[in-house]
Amino acid sequence: MNVSTLVQTNLSTIGAILSMMAGIALLETALPLHAPGRWHRAHRRPNLGLTLITFASNVFLNGALLLLLAALERSGLGVLRWFSLGPIPAGVIAVVALDFSFYLAHVAMHKVPAFWKVHRVHHSDPVVDVTTTIRQHPLEGLIRYAFMTACAAALGVGLIPFTVYRTWSALAGLLEHANLRVPSGLDGALSLVATWPNLHKVHHSRDARETDTNYGNIFPWFDWLFSTYTPSSRGATVACGLDGFDDPDLQSTAGLLAMPFRDAPASDARLRSAMATSRRRLLAPTLALLSVAGVAAAGAPPGAAELERGVRLARRGAVSEALALFERAARRRPDLPEPHLNRGLMLAQSGRHAEAQAALRQALALDPEMPQALEGLALSLLLEQRNGEALAAYRRAMLQGASSADTHYNLAIALARLGELERAAQACRDAIRLRPGMAQAHALLEELER
Repeated sequence: MNVSTLVQTNLSTIGAILSMMAGIALLETALPLHAPGRWHRAHRRPNLGLTLITFASNVFLNGALLLLLAALERSGLGVLRWFSLGPIPAGVIAVVALDFSFYLAHVAMHKVPAFWKVHRVHHSDPVVDVTTTIRQHPLEGLIRYAFMTACAAALGVGLIPFTVYRTWSALAGLLEHANLRVPSGLDGALSLVATWPNLHKVHHSRDARETDTNYGNIFPWFDWLFSTYTPSSRGATVACGLDGFDDPDLQSTAGLLAMPFRDAPASDARLRSAMATSRRRLLAPTLALLSVAGVAAAGAPPGAAELERGVRLARRGAVSEALALFERAARRRPDLPEPHLNRGLMLAQSGRHAEAQAALRQALALDPEMPQALEGLALSLLLEQRNGEALAAYRRAMLQGASSADTHYNLAIALARLGELERAAQACRDAIRLRPGMAQAHALLEELER
């Protein structure tokens, strides 16, 4: 492969991606999931600016990797060449392995603080459409290509399978970010074999509990395998972006390029989560956080298998099955707060509030400073109209660090029901400050200010 062929290949790839982007953008105008608003217009210029910068930097990264793969092919090096595999089996293994390297790179960008500072450029987009796909900092390309190169070089991936993977990966990325309305039945079926249309949108949620799921690019199978899967049904309604990053100056091309080098706002819960030393797995089907911290720290004691399997089932929406496993784990390890927490959250999700509150209070008796148990208890009390108790629980949760837009909004509801209208209005303003597009907070604030 000479330089001329390399340049021609890269330019053809860029042209194909731009053509696909244009085609999907036309589909978005015909079948929008969300009607275009202010942010859809405002984000186009910075998104397309970062897309062009990414194309320019990836020309060199992709070219270098293609040259390396060509050299390995000439030398007969690579694990796949040690076996007598035909081109199709070797190609299938290569594509799946490269998609796994993407999954690992993506998880690392959420868990390693320095990587997250770079990757939050992509996640800070307040709305998600096809232009969000390649809205990334140039440094993100270095991280992704480092993982991809390690995998491709070790296996000795051929040039044709690599080209197939890159094309498929690009198309999957464009579709999973597209602002397209898809029938729920079709969406559910597609999410079993692909990460689009709505499966990936859950990953762009402002709620870090949802952002920590659905990392896959082409296939959702690695999310299933490693318990990072959330059903696609949430994707159509999530609020996208990052709290604290909606300032127009931060959303400009220059602001996005400088973002990795800025101090994080206090509201950047994702960075705090990435820097936490706890080994707690945070999962969120609906109400609050599930946790396996206790069993992780205790070295897989009795109840660990039930808790882990229950978390996996809860992610998939199998509430009754997950609840049965959490109840078994709670019986086997009554001294750990996590089984009681998870059991309480599942009971609350099922509308069994008295049992849920008893289980959550058991968790709090073992760990009085567990914020997800406090939030789960507060929400269950709020749904039962026990507003004074809910208010006290929310205040305790906030003392332990709970400060999401949802927390402030629910606090506002409790305050409003108790007649503390001025404080309710301030809680609404706090929710809106953290999530400017939170429609229900705006509506409640307007009602309170009449």
